[in-house]
Amino acid sequence: MGEESRKNNEYDMQVEVTCPVCKSNDSVFFVEKNKCSLYRCKKCELVHVFPIPDSLESVYSKDYFFSEKKEAEFGYVDYDRDKQSTKEYFNKQLDKLAGLVTGRRMFDVGAATGFFLGMARDKGWNVSGSEISTFAADEARGRGFEMFCGDLLDLPRANKYDVVTMWDVFEHVATPSDYLRHINNVLSKDGMLVINTVDIGSWYAKLRGKNWHLLIPPEHVFYYTKKNLFYLLEKNGFEVVSFSKPSKKFSLTYVFSILYQTQNFKAGKKLSDFLNTDFWRKFTIPINVRDNILVIAKKIKDV
Repeated sequence: MGEESRKNNEYDMQVEVTCPVCKSNDSVFFVEKNKCSLYRCKKCELVHVFPIPDSLESVYSKDYFFSEKKEAEFGYVDYDRDKQSTKEYFNKQLDKLAGLVTGRRMFDVGAATGFFLGMARDKGWNVSGSEISTFAADEARGRGFEMFCGDLLDLPRANKYDVVTMWDVFEHVATPSDYLRHINNVLSKDGMLVINTVDIGSWYAKLRGKNWHLLIPPEHVFYYTKKNLFYLLEKNGFEVVSFSKPSKKFSLTYVFSILYQTQNFKAGKKLSDFLNTDFWRKFTIPINVRDNILVIAKKIKDV
């Protein structure tokens, strides 16, 4: 470690950081990664980047979603093709949601190019969404979806939805409480919120520690546990009705790309490139190390 880096780390460890969830001032330096400092709250166990980067939009350029010769530290090989392996998972969740609400108005936060929206629309949902990436929002609009481009907090509150979904999005959000309050306001009475996010309290995350593959700032700026996520939802007018540790399927090219990006597995890039064909993408593997949380929560009061 260089002298300047060492001094920066010593300075980081002395900074007083207020936990964005429980407001405790008892946070400790956790790790520095990708030029970001992460802190862990000793009270609620939230891990988060501090300070939050001024702009997160730049992370989500076209190369984040589509870059077959990817050199970046995060993102997809080909977003739409990578998501094909999740169809079974999404169909299962859509069927479950259909039994929880009577209306069919759905809003997807962080909808990317509209892959999930397309599946929901095919099942009879009236769909729309938001996306921070200009590139992805334009792609979704080109596919016929109503898409708000920008921060969710700027979305008008006039419309009401029966379901709001956040698939692998909440860990990217810089102001989680503000987002939950805004979602509360656009949900109809007894509306449902779906969050699939990372679980730093899982046994696998604890086992991997600072080498956990989902520890990828500034793409992920917040890292939740079941405890602090439930607390955050309840504080913002929601009641958890369903909790699980979901299993998903992934293409081989995606798996090796992630190993290359997050674990410095040099051969991963060559394997990912080699397997990035229609033939090899037919083969998927189920993975569940229980480091993801899937929560469905009902709006029980206005905030």
